Amino acid sequence: LGVAVVIPASCDALHGAARGGRGGVADPARRPVHAAPRRACRMNPEILATSHEAGLVALSFVVSALGAYTALAAAAAAARRSRPGHLDRFNVALAGLSLGGIAIWSMHFIGMIAWQVDIGVGYRLPETLVSLVAAVLVSTLALGWVAASGGEPRRIAVAGPLAGLGVAAMHY
Repeated sequence: LGVAVVIPASCDALHGAARGGRGGVADPARRPVHAAPRRACRMNPEILATSHEAGLVALSFVVSALGAYTALAAAAAAARRSRPGHLDRFNVALAGLSLGGIAIWSMHFIGMIAWQVDIGVGYRLPETLVSLVAAVLVSTLALGWVAASGGEPRRIAVAGPLAGLGVAAMHY
């Protein structure tokens, strides 16, 4: 059992709505929102009980492990087959797809579906696809950067944070 805290709209949005504004934006026919006297705003977060569906959590782990294994195998093949000035792009792309799309993104998405809470939760297709593309693209770039050098420590030091930025971009 987990706990999620849901916080209502900000005080500015609440004050704007109370005066007929649009979420804190003043209506041109009325007095500006900031000119009205401020009153105390006390927010009362609501605590919701949450849980995770165990079968989906296990599936998320298995998908992540298989994707990571496939990515490492493809990255190793790319490193072996690459030579100075020529990168094995097929295996780099396969490694990026496996790591970003399967190991990282799918694991996260299955985990989000496994999360159970008594409120409506939905995922819009455009944002979901952008998230997937971000994870795959940045993973491919990071793995390609390392494979092109044969695993040079300086390249690994750059690729690690790059992959981390890809995961962060995937979340937003």
